[in-house]
Amino acid sequence: MAAIGHEVELLTWSQDPRVNIGRLQTGRYDLVVNASSLAEVAALELVGVPFLGSGLNVVALDKATRKRLWRESAVLTPRFVRVDDPAQLDEASLPPFPLFVKPVRGRGSSGITDESIVNNLQELERACRRVVTSLGQSALVEEYVQGPEVTVGLIGNGDGLTVLPPLEVEYFGAKTNTYEHKQDREVFHCPARLDEEAMASVRRAAVAAFQSLEARDFARVDFIYSREWGLPYALELNTFAGLQILSGDERHLHSSYIGKMAENLGWTSADLFRRLLAATEKRLAA
Repeated sequence: MAAIGHEVELLTWSQDPRVNIGRLQTGRYDLVVNASSLAEVAALELVGVPFLGSGLNVVALDKATRKRLWRESAVLTPRFVRVDDPAQLDEASLPPFPLFVKPVRGRGSSGITDESIVNNLQELERACRRVVTSLGQSALVEEYVQGPEVTVGLIGNGDGLTVLPPLEVEYFGAKTNTYEHKQDREVFHCPARLDEEAMASVRRAAVAAFQSLEARDFARVDFIYSREWGLPYALELNTFAGLQILSGDERHLHSSYIGKMAENLGWTSADLFRRLLAATEKRLAA
């Protein structure tokens, strides 16, 4: 941000919301760029400080609610059920096996392991119990669609939406993209290894998924592309998607998916943030 002419200050969020609100009410901040939690977005909206990214109306939605809204908007997503009590599982109400189990909230593949893929009721109950007991939240159980994982970044709003090159995440020694796998074992292909027709369908689906949830400024949509059906199935909308593009000198950091897409276009970090700020400023001026 400083590299493109803006005065930047690192705002450290406190566990005490009163402290955060007091800082925001000083009038020192024209725009907050890296709001990255529900609590931060809520504080910013309460105080009225503009920020880059989606608002509380999107951020507060859990994955099951987002998927329900997608289905109502004809965005293709795997069939699903929400499980609050694993002891009450009813096979008749489930999509057919195999199924995939994950927490209804969370980021960065939190709570996802290779055991998230289940093939029978016993495995399903065990996976749901792990989520409900260990993480203290409901489990999202969805049909397990097989195919390459493809993710798409979007920048902008309305007719000014820019769709970045779809990126394929190849698993290395894992059945799915677990938290541990994301740290240093992913293999990236950007653009994704899909034919022209498939790439076009993924891009269209990403725009529909973004707009149907009223996301704004930027986001990333994750898909599984079913080669059997020739269709992209939307899995998640990431409103707090990482934006970092690494220079090569960093330690203990990983380039973001959107950063990889931006690099494919020849963008620098400054180029990316110019576009993000331009999108936000245009929205705020409307």
